[in-house]
Amino acid sequence: MSSPKTSTAVAVDRISNLPDDILIHILSSLPIKQGFLTSILSKRWKNLWCYVPDVEFVEAKDSGSKDSFDEFIYYILRSREAAGNHSIRSFTLDVKHDSSRLYDLIVGESPELPYTILTCRALVDLKLNFIDMGDNFSPFHVTLPSLKTLHLTNITFQQDDDLMNLIEGCPILQDLHLFEVFKGTYAGWNWKTLTMLNRADVTECYISLEAISNVEFLRIRLSRVCMPFKVYNVIHHFYFFFF
Repeated sequence: MSSPKTSTAVAVDRISNLPDDILIHILSSLPIKQGFLTSILSKRWKNLWCYVPDVEFVEAKDSGSKDSFDEFIYYILRSREAAGNHSIRSFTLDVKHDSSRLYDLIVGESPELPYTILTCRALVDLKLNFIDMGDNFSPFHVTLPSLKTLHLTNITFQQDDDLMNLIEGCPILQDLHLFEVFKGTYAGWNWKTLTMLNRADVTECYISLEAISNVEFLRIRLSRVCMPFKVYNVIHHFYFFFF
């Protein structure tokens, strides 16, 4: 009587055999911390996470120290550069916050933006929430030739012309969203018109309307003490909200 044949199941890692582009697309759907952890799976996965085009850091306000969060951000960016990838399409640094009230934004509590992001020539989308731009931002030369979307929420600058310098480093900017930007918003500076801008949404932030006078849609929500300047060109959809 012959003994039954035994079959040995061999595990096949079919996912790792997929092309890089597909694996990177899969990693793009993961939070950045989970994507980073895939680097320990095998040699095949070691650097794949470094090529995800959209980089998003999201952190709850009370979920850890500022220093550890800053260190993680810098480590991720340095690792991408070490792997040979200097290109980022979209960058989001979003610190979740209990409230949007002015006194909740405390300098020293929020993370600082890594300035290498401000010279990323491939960057198309930049969104920042609850960020301290830091003392060294003022002399920094912003070069974002591909940036089309800039959203700033609860941002602290140190100098009166910082916001103007940031925006003027984005020559093809199309979508501008400003919500409670502190300092860096002095209205008396000689702003240049953003010729490519077609949408601006401004809440509690001083900005010269000369800079945003070519837009197709403009919404400004200000307290009554923040009266806007003269509008230089005709704007197709123009709204002011006062409270």
